[in-house]
Amino acid sequence: MNFDSFVLAAVASELNRGAFIDQVYQPDDLTVALALSGRGERRLWLFSADARHARAHLIPAAARPPSPASPPGFCMLLRKHLRGARLVEADQPRFDRVLRLRVTRGDGERLLIHEIMGRHSNLALADGAGVVLGVLKQVSPEQSRVRRLVVHKPYVLPPGERLDPREADEAACRAALGEAPVFPEQLVKAFSGFGPFAAREVLARAEQPIPEAIWPVLRELVEALQRGEFEPTLLLDERGQPVDAWAFHARQWPEDRQQRAETMSAAVAATLHRAAAEETVEAHRRAIRVPLARALAAARERWEEARRQIEVRSRAGELRIQGDLLAAAPEAGRGATEALVPDFYAADGAPRRIPLDPLLTRQENAAAYFRRYRRAMAAAAAAAARLPLLEEQIADLEARLAAVDAAAPEALEEIAPPGKPARAAPRPKERPLPAGIRIRRVDVDGWEVLLGENAASNDYLITRLARPDDLWLHARAVNGAHVVVRGARSADRVPPAVLREAARLAATHSDARHASLVLVDFTLRRYVRKPRGAAPGRVTYQREKTIPVERHKDGRA
Repeated sequence: MNFDSFVLAAVASELNRGAFIDQVYQPDDLTVALALSGRGERRLWLFSADARHARAHLIPAAARPPSPASPPGFCMLLRKHLRGARLVEADQPRFDRVLRLRVTRGDGERLLIHEIMGRHSNLALADGAGVVLGVLKQVSPEQSRVRRLVVHKPYVLPPGERLDPREADEAACRAALGEAPVFPEQLVKAFSGFGPFAAREVLARAEQPIPEAIWPVLRELVEALQRGEFEPTLLLDERGQPVDAWAFHARQWPEDRQQRAETMSAAVAATLHRAAAEETVEAHRRAIRVPLARALAAARERWEEARRQIEVRSRAGELRIQGDLLAAAPEAGRGATEALVPDFYAADGAPRRIPLDPLLTRQENAAAYFRRYRRAMAAAAAAAARLPLLEEQIADLEARLAAVDAAAPEALEEIAPPGKPARAAPRPKERPLPAGIRIRRVDVDGWEVLLGENAASNDYLITRLARPDDLWLHARAVNGAHVVVRGARSADRVPPAVLREAARLAATHSDARHASLVLVDFTLRRYVRKPRGAAPGRVTYQREKTIPVERHKDGRA
C-alpha cells in the first residue's frame, strides 16, 4: 500500500503521549507489537518489516496476532528494555519514513526506531545516547555496503539528501524542482518522505505543473500535517473495496470512491486486510494456474511429437522399398556396409546403393528394414489416434487457464487442476457386491477406475454400477474386461495419463493382451447398450473414440 511519510505522520499522531508499554510481543520474524495502556484504553502498536506491507499503526488489543510460546531473542531484548516504560515522544527525523519513539523509565531513556522502507524495513532499539542495542533484521555487509545497523555502534539515519518539506522555503522548493513542467518523479526526488501518490496529489491540487503553483499546495499540506489536521481516507475501487489509504482527502481520486475513516490506523488496517485477502486469492489462482500451464506445455510438446511421428509415415515407404530390393537380391554374407542392387522401382532400373549393418546378412538386413518400416507405420498410426485426444486436451487446458484468470474467487474451486476430477457431489454409498461378482477398483491419480474380472462382473458393472457420465473402455473386437472411469462427465475431462492407464487395463485384461498393438475404444456409458437377450458382458456402443496401446519390448503394455 501507499505508506508514505504523510500516512506515517498521521498514524504517529494517534499515539497517546504518556502511554505505558505493558508488554511486547513478536508474532513472527518480521512483526513486533507493543501493548500500550493510557487514558483508560488498551491498544497495540504494530510494526511490520514485511517487504510488501511494511507499516506501523495501532490495532485493538483484542486483535493481537498469536505469538509463539517461546519468544524470539529480539522480543526478549525489547521486553527487558521497554516493559513498564512510558512513551514520551514520537518524531520523524528529516520527514523520512523513519519513526523514532522515545520512551523513559527509571533506568533511563530508550529509542525504538522504525524504518519503513520496503525490503529495507527494520526496527532498531537504541539507548538514550543513540547506541544500538539490537535490531529486528540483521544486515550483513553483502546485503548493504552503504549502511549497517551494528549493535554497540551509534545509530545512523538512512542516507538521504532530499529536502524536508517541513523546513524548505519557496526558494529551495523552486531550486529543487527546476524548470516547468514538473513531473511526479521530480517531486519524489526533491522531497523527503514523498512517494508517487503524494507527488501526484500535489500536482492534482496545484492544477498547473509549475513551481509557482506547487509551492502553496505543498505549504498547505505541511501546515495541516503540523497542526495534526489529518483527514484519514480510504480509497476504493469500482466495487467499493478499499485498495489504498492516504492521510488527506485525495483530489486525484474519484470523489465517489473515497470514504472517510475514523482513524489513520483503521484505514491502514482495512487496506491491509483487503490486500491480504486478495493475496490469498491470487495465491490460490497461482496454485491452480501453475500446474495447468505446466500440463498445457507438456500437452503441446506431445502434440508436436505426435505430428513428427505422423510425418515419418511419408518417409517410411522408403524403408519398405529398401527391404524389398534387398529381399529380391541374391543372398550375401556378413561384413558389407552397403549393397548395390537392381532397383526395379526405378523407371530405368538403375542399381541403387543401400546401407547395410555389417553384422547382418543381406536377407537379415532386409528383415531389419521391414521391421523399421512396420514400427514407423505403427508409431504413425498410434500418433494419429493420439492427435485428436491431445488437441481436445490442449483446448480444455487453454479454456481452464482462461477461466482461472477470469473466475471470481468463489468460483476457483470449480476449476479442476490437471490430473484431478472437477469437484462433484458425493456418490451415495454403494451396496455390497453380490456373490460371484468381482469388481477390481484402482485409484489412478485420484480417479476411481473399475474393472470387471469375469463376464458376470462385466455385466454387473455395465448394467448396475456404471452411471451415464462414467467413461467406458474395452479392447476393440476381442473378448475382454469392461473398464469404467468414474465421474468423467466427458472424455476430454479425463487427464491423458488416467485415460492411458485405463486403456492399458482394458488391453492387458483382453484376449489381445499379447499383441504388439491393441486398439481400445472408449465412450460414455450412456452410449453403451446391452441388446435384449445378449450374453453377460455383450454390448453395443456408439460415438466411440480409439486409443492405441503399444506393447513394450519387455512385454509390458
